[in-house]
Amino acid sequence: MCEDLSCNLSSFNIHINLLVEQGCGDSPKEVKDIQFAVCEKSLCNTKELFEKTLFCFIKQTEKEKYKKAIKQCDKECFVFRDVNGHLWKGCGDCKGKDSKDCYACKTDYCNEEKHVYKQCVDGIYEYSYHRNSPKTCKNKYEEDCFAEIIENNKVKKGCGKCPNNSSTCVTCNKRHRCNREIEFRTFCRTKNGNEKCKEDWCYIAQLDEGEKEVHSDRSNFDS
Repeated sequence: MCEDLSCNLSSFNIHINLLVEQGCGDSPKEVKDIQFAVCEKSLCNTKELFEKTLFCFIKQTEKEKYKKAIKQCDKECFVFRDVNGHLWKGCGDCKGKDSKDCYACKTDYCNEEKHVYKQCVDGIYEYSYHRNSPKTCKNKYEEDCFAEIIENNKVKKGCGKCPNNSSTCVTCNKRHRCNREIEFRTFCRTKNGNEKCKEDWCYIAQLDEGEKEVHSDRSNFDS
């Protein structure tokens, strides 16, 4: 007989067979760091309890990576992106939060990042601008952010596709604020078309045979 008011049930896999630890109290005593569920009725800690138990991903600090919770969730799972772009996951709801920024659900580990909008860096910046709090816009997780090299090698950034099919623009959609940093400094014309360059400058030279490359310079992208 249990002196505690609650029972617990935890599960772990050995040789593919599901084994369980059952007992009194609000957490397992013999095996640590495994999933468990808690109930408050006599003989309630059965294997079937796991079929009715909800588990969520959790991420409770800015720097930690998300992980699977070991304790049951009695509400909903949620994923939330705050105004600074930080992502949070856990057991709870989205009351009072914008549906673009927060998503709640009721199936195991359903609180994935893909269900909330990501942020794209937005505005015109010097290439070297990398502050922690740039202006941002919101976009669906699978949609694009863009970065366009404009006059004087400044970078125009925003949500969506490249404006006017610009030939000096790239898009990305693999992660939150993916257009924050770009791996090139400018575009230059070459005999093979426009090329991304890590240097600040473009050049043009006249070949001995009189064959000329297409004119290009540091900041003129006229067609």
